[in-house]
Amino acid sequence: MATALFRHAYLKQFYQRSAHAANNGLQHRGIASSLCFNQHHPPVDAAVLDEIKSLRPAKPVLPTETQYNKLESELGSRFNVPQLKLFIRQSGRKPMSRKAELIQQILEDWQVTTRERQFLQQERDRKHTIQHQIQLAPDELFFAVSDNGQVFRDIEARYPSVNIMINIADGQCTLVSPKRSMEPVKKAVQDALALERQQVRLTTPDQSTTPTFQKMTQPLLDDMSTLTGVYLSLDNDKISMTAKSKEKLDRAKRMLAVLMTDHGLTTQPSLQSADVTLIQRFPASTSEPLCLLPLHDSATMPLTMSTLGWSRLAAHGQSQENAFSPLDGRSTDILTELGIKEHLEKTLSIEEDSNGSVRLEALFGHLLFENPADQPIHPNLLVPGLQGSFDVNGLQKFFQTPGKHRRFYTGNPSNKVRSSLVPLPLNEGFHRRVVKVDYIASSRVGRFVDETDARTSWSTPLERLQLAFVEQQDGSLVFDQVVGSRKHTMIDLLQLGGNVDVRLVATRLKEFDQDLPSPIQDLINECRLASFSDLRCPDFWDQHAMTLLGITFNNESRYKLGDNEVTLNYISEQETCTRRAEMKMTSMTQGLDQWPSFWSSLVSLANQWSFKK
Repeated sequence: MATALFRHAYLKQFYQRSAHAANNGLQHRGIASSLCFNQHHPPVDAAVLDEIKSLRPAKPVLPTETQYNKLESELGSRFNVPQLKLFIRQSGRKPMSRKAELIQQILEDWQVTTRERQFLQQERDRKHTIQHQIQLAPDELFFAVSDNGQVFRDIEARYPSVNIMINIADGQCTLVSPKRSMEPVKKAVQDALALERQQVRLTTPDQSTTPTFQKMTQPLLDDMSTLTGVYLSLDNDKISMTAKSKEKLDRAKRMLAVLMTDHGLTTQPSLQSADVTLIQRFPASTSEPLCLLPLHDSATMPLTMSTLGWSRLAAHGQSQENAFSPLDGRSTDILTELGIKEHLEKTLSIEEDSNGSVRLEALFGHLLFENPADQPIHPNLLVPGLQGSFDVNGLQKFFQTPGKHRRFYTGNPSNKVRSSLVPLPLNEGFHRRVVKVDYIASSRVGRFVDETDARTSWSTPLERLQLAFVEQQDGSLVFDQVVGSRKHTMIDLLQLGGNVDVRLVATRLKEFDQDLPSPIQDLINECRLASFSDLRCPDFWDQHAMTLLGITFNNESRYKLGDNEVTLNYISEQETCTRRAEMKMTSMTQGLDQWPSFWSSLVSLANQWSFKK
């Protein structure tokens, strides 16, 4: 009886505790399963995982089998199965079930082996080595050998027992690999050569199939391929383009359109040619005072320019008249400085209310003439197209020869010029680094046939747009100003003062309020500095109405000369990866009313541009 009463009291107390536990939620399925899991799988401390990592050898190849067996024994004796499984899961692999298999998984992840095992594996691989040949297309071959074959070097690094050989003459790629690795290697090669392809056409078929067009275009495409890392080739009336990504393809497409426009290979006027070219006249008593001298500087010329030959104009005598003769043959009128001013007013459509919106600039250097290099096998790039001495009439005939490419080339001034300039105060920015982003109206650049016409959202379309950012002491960029151009004209003045050529640039500006329009503000926000000399900006702006022309990093030293600012500039071009010097004079007051002062300073600098002692 006593035993029954004791059992009844015990069961009653047990059921009370169970009911109390149920009321407190301890029998919830999730908690119960968690408790059950923890009972069978105790938590693994992070220190245990670090202890497993500490056993990894510093070098994966162990000298002897004894050391390999010792490592296996340590992993098996010091750690249990749940600990080893959790360690393998952290590496992203699915663990096996048995302890010996788990240890082998860890050793494979660590790539631990011995010299003897390594030798035996190499022997097995050698006995089962097979070859596979892949025929590469010309564009695939271009990417296979670019960067010293880095794309295939990376594959060989991932598969140490694999060798990849390329026969450039036959365009064949040979894979030498153990049989077990061949399929992954073939897949890796296919993935590495997964390329974006497109065909475009800049001109009509009847123009682009002429021998002259193809002779001029193919060398430019070869240089552009090297510059952009995009394979370009001429295929009848089309240009084939191949790149690793669509972004690089679009960038090369834009640069190609600008380059071919520069070289006069489109229906648009060259962006490098001036609207008018004048030469300062010599006295009638001076016979044949001119000649062409070769000029070549591969360090400052872009690749598409350095592979060609160039010459500049030089004069024997220094005495000249205050008058200029046109070279383009469109006019025979002799112009003076007042005639040049009237030409600017007419070209820019300047009226009294818009006179104050004109900016005057002058660049100093030399107008370069492309040398013919007629010999097909061993062309001499330093032989000018017009040899010996000649007069202005001879230069006019040579200048009007069709198909001659010209380019204005800036350079360093002499010390005489520097000594005549007054530096700006430091607080006004005597030394500064400025990043400039230039856009040009897409209508001025040769278009591809398959493109649609660009539409601008502006009521008054811009011809050019320039953004300027000033670098701060911490390396960041701060937006400085935006310069919009409604009309833009250039006049080349050759042999000014008998020393230097001057490119006169007159711009009718678009005035902006302090609060910039939202499209321009959005463009500014999209420009971001990726590195010290890499600014990322959109290739097109305003619904493709404007095309990116170039990005330059400018180290400026600014001086004052009368009412003008003279800038000595060392320019790094981002896309062509070249550096060059430039001297530019800008009128500090807008408007052609400053023309007499501007012209006087211009002539003064030209007369000092002499390197003779």
